[in-house]
Amino acid sequence: MDLADWLGEDPLVLSQQPIELAGQTGIQFDSTGLYEHRSVLVPTADGQHVIRVTVALGNPDYEAAFDTVIDSLKLVGKQP
Repeated sequence: MDLADWLGEDPLVLSQQPIELAGQTGIQFDSTGLYEHRSVLVPTADGQHVIRVTVALGNPDYEAAFDTVIDSLKLVGKQP
């Protein structure tokens, strides 16, 4: 499934853009509701699963940790 289809037309999604992550093309998006969040979706190498990593926006320490996780993420395991 295409990640944009997986994300759908959620009215709480403010913006989205493609991102390269762990050798895969993913989507980064910001969403709102009770709190604002930044999330990244990336498919596993076999395309069978979607990994979502999310951070609540507004705390620079959390946002820095999120960026570190995203920048260092590696997918390991069985390849297609």
